[in-house]
Amino acid sequence: MPEILEQPLSRFQVKRAVDAVWKKVGYKQQVILATGRTFDWEIASLPKFLVHLTTVSSGFRNACRQMWEAHPCTREDPWRLVVYGDELVPGAILRLDNKRKFLAVYVTIRELGPVYLKHESMWLTVAVIRTSVAKTIPGGFSHCMRLLFRRWFLEDRLSEDGVLLDLGIPGSGLVRAYLSLGNVVADGDAYRAMWSAKGASGKLICLLCKNVLSERTESEYLVHLSCPFYSRFDLASDAEIWEKADKLSHSRVNNLKGQHRRLQLLYGLTDSPQGVLWDMDLRDYVKPATAITYDPMHALVCNGIVQNETSVLLADLKSIGVTWESLLRFVKSDWHVCHAVGKPNILEDCFAAPRKKSFQKDGIFKAGASEMLLVSPVICFFLRKVTGIAAKLPKQTASYEALCEVLKIVASMKQGAPNARQLAAAMEKHAVAFAEAYPSAEMKPKNHYALHVPAQSAQNEIVLDAFVGERKHCGIKRVAAEIQNTRCFERSLITNAVCKQIEWLADPTHLCDGLTSPRKCPELGHNCSIANAMVWNGTRVVVGDCMFRHGHVFIITACADLAPGLALLVDRYEKVAQVTTCASRWTRASDDTELLQLVVGEFLQLVPVRYQEGPLTIVCLQL
Repeated sequence: MPEILEQPLSRFQVKRAVDAVWKKVGYKQQVILATGRTFDWEIASLPKFLVHLTTVSSGFRNACRQMWEAHPCTREDPWRLVVYGDELVPGAILRLDNKRKFLAVYVTIRELGPVYLKHESMWLTVAVIRTSVAKTIPGGFSHCMRLLFRRWFLEDRLSEDGVLLDLGIPGSGLVRAYLSLGNVVADGDAYRAMWSAKGASGKLICLLCKNVLSERTESEYLVHLSCPFYSRFDLASDAEIWEKADKLSHSRVNNLKGQHRRLQLLYGLTDSPQGVLWDMDLRDYVKPATAITYDPMHALVCNGIVQNETSVLLADLKSIGVTWESLLRFVKSDWHVCHAVGKPNILEDCFAAPRKKSFQKDGIFKAGASEMLLVSPVICFFLRKVTGIAAKLPKQTASYEALCEVLKIVASMKQGAPNARQLAAAMEKHAVAFAEAYPSAEMKPKNHYALHVPAQSAQNEIVLDAFVGERKHCGIKRVAAEIQNTRCFERSLITNAVCKQIEWLADPTHLCDGLTSPRKCPELGHNCSIANAMVWNGTRVVVGDCMFRHGHVFIITACADLAPGLALLVDRYEKVAQVTTCASRWTRASDDTELLQLVVGEFLQLVPVRYQEGPLTIVCLQL
């Protein structure tokens, strides 16, 4: 209301309001630094945070209620926590002494499912700590995570005692939710920091495998990280991972310096007695063999496999006379892209002059994760469309097509489709095709990490990646950008981030589907409205987007609320003959499932969206 804006409001009043909320959900953890001094680390209490959100947010309470009704947890069958940690750099990214660079830790519950896990507001910010501070703590980030886990499972006893949540269930009201550690998702740097892993600098590049080496070998048991066959990996158990940590402790205690260094290199593990793996009390709760979860986003499209293959592909295209300018002209065509995926100008930006200059300098095609998801099917279509390329580069074309098939399956699995076995076959096919097309290409640990994704997705019954975390980074970086005083940086950032999250979830319309800026439309009926966009199950649908249904392509002309429910008004796309429907092999999972697809020029790229709130009415204006 306008009169609220006229009321005087000082920053001290805002601070008092923030402090009042923090008293309900926060606590202070004393951390001993390497210098012997102590650091007061402000952290959000996970059980208090959950209790507070179910009290003030109807949307969060309804989500937890749906989760309870679908999967009521017990001490023997608890809900699984998913932890995501990553470093963020507010302000000048290239500044060498950026003292505000920090690690953020987010937590959610796996049983919420893909519909809710795509919302960044459903990932709770529980801790932030500056990198400069973490470096002065013995054990670094691993010790920080150890303190969080000890609080959750040894002090709060979330696995044994649970937490009482008021979910408003008729007849019972309060429910006791038991929580265990399900997954720890992280990119390569955070994975190495949290688990004290050496990664590519060690002999064993993967903590989950006992026989995957960074060097080539003739052994029948040992394999190189480029091995495409998951069946050849000898997976390590929790006990075997802990055994490595114990052996490192033994060699350190006995002061066997030369042997100690060799063991760390051999095991691919950095000795960190203050780290997670060395905490004996946590071994009943933090099980690395199941908790370590490789992120398909970073393995595939964030400086991962797709960028690597695109780089070597562009070099081979140049050898047959296909220039950078040829691709630029192709992507500057009249492409139509669904707004949920990106904008057409992103394609042109991927082949802009600065990118060309960078590629000519180091031979690496540089693009972000969302950019690669948009440009890779266009490049794949370019290989098929332009006469002569597939004939001159058959192996390279086959490899890139197999890679795009992997991306397509991962996208469908993110919506809940159970395609883990199909994904495993597609990844193996691509790995074999890539080795044949580029026998001298450099392999990275990410090539190996990606092969773990299908098995982990099958075990978790969901694909967990960092896309939602990267979106959440944007909000917390905006908060961090306003904090200049580093003496109280952690407290200022975590309190403001928590209050902002509570504010989002307290909005009763935050997790609700509906039209964006609706306007009345009496032509459709009484109380009916239309709009240019709407949100449905977390997906933004905009006029001009395309749908592929019953073998036909439709253009969305309006989003509507027909009083009994939401609807899409669509026109039949008359140029169907020009659309290559090679990605249209799909089956309906249920009567309330529709698959939105995006038309990119003449190439139809599948973008599945799983709807679980009931059927969406499709009104075709031209039949």
